[in-house]
Amino acid sequence: MEKHRAYFELMDRLPRGGCPVCGVVHESMDRTLVAYLDEGVTDEDNWGALKAAQGWCGRHAKALESKADGLAVSLFYGHLIEESLAELGDLAPPGKGPLGRLRSWRGDARPAPCPGCQREHEAELGHCHLLAQAAGEAEAQALMRQHLELCVPHLRMCLRQAPPPALAFLRQDQGEKLAALRAELELFTRKTGHDGRGREPLGPEADSWKRALKRWYGLHWAP
Repeated sequence: MEKHRAYFELMDRLPRGGCPVCGVVHESMDRTLVAYLDEGVTDEDNWGALKAAQGWCGRHAKALESKADGLAVSLFYGHLIEESLAELGDLAPPGKGPLGRLRSWRGDARPAPCPGCQREHEAELGHCHLLAQAAGEAEAQALMRQHLELCVPHLRMCLRQAPPPALAFLRQDQGEKLAALRAELELFTRKTGHDGRGREPLGPEADSWKRALKRWYGLHWAP
């Protein structure tokens, strides 16, 4: 396979732990949000896409909290709230009755998908395809055996795109690692259950339940 910048970026993430696809996509989304806050709020295409989606999804809106000085958020969400006030009737045109205003507020039209989620999904597909292809090569396999711990959603995505040699490798390698996590969860359960509580000190399995949550939800575990 041809090795471009995206390939090396993905491989470089492996020793840092966690799902590499989550890591790359999360960093890319961070850059997207920063660019939006810096200049994107005045871009008509960005404004239109966000307007159609009725803003970012809750997860991406939460991510803005740690990055924003409030100006971009105030401009856009002030606009949305002003429209909501109009729909409620506080700024409604004369002659529009309460029932009509209620119907307008409740409207059947669904908002468009969050632009951030769309961008993330495209990036996930691309990086999972790249990883699935790389998993069939000996050089990448050596690094993956040491470090690769795909979250379950991205593991499933990779398996759907993997050619036969890569599919066999991923099924065995990730299967063994998930089985090891399952064994840690069983040990944690035994040590902390009513029958075993306090009898044995907890070891590395102490945080296995936290790692299981992160592994199960992947990119969607936290903003």
